[in-house]
Amino acid sequence: MRIPNGFTATCQCGVIIGAMDYTRTDQREAGRMLGQWLYSGCTVTPFFEGANCIPVSVCKCDEEPSHER
Repeated sequence: MRIPNGFTATCQCGVIIGAMDYTRTDQREAGRMLGQWLYSGCTVTPFFEGANCIPVSVCKCDEEPSHER
């Protein structure tokens, strides 16, 4: 079994809102962060190698479309 190097959290709107380097994160903090992402409804995806730079953005769920009148 391979152990992931890290994880990304993708919001329901499709934006990556978080990334964690599991090899450099305290296990207790990693568990707390993963739990928070899952509780928030994010899709948590492991990565196994070569993810040096992951673009993280702000969630777009709260953005309301502008309506012209």
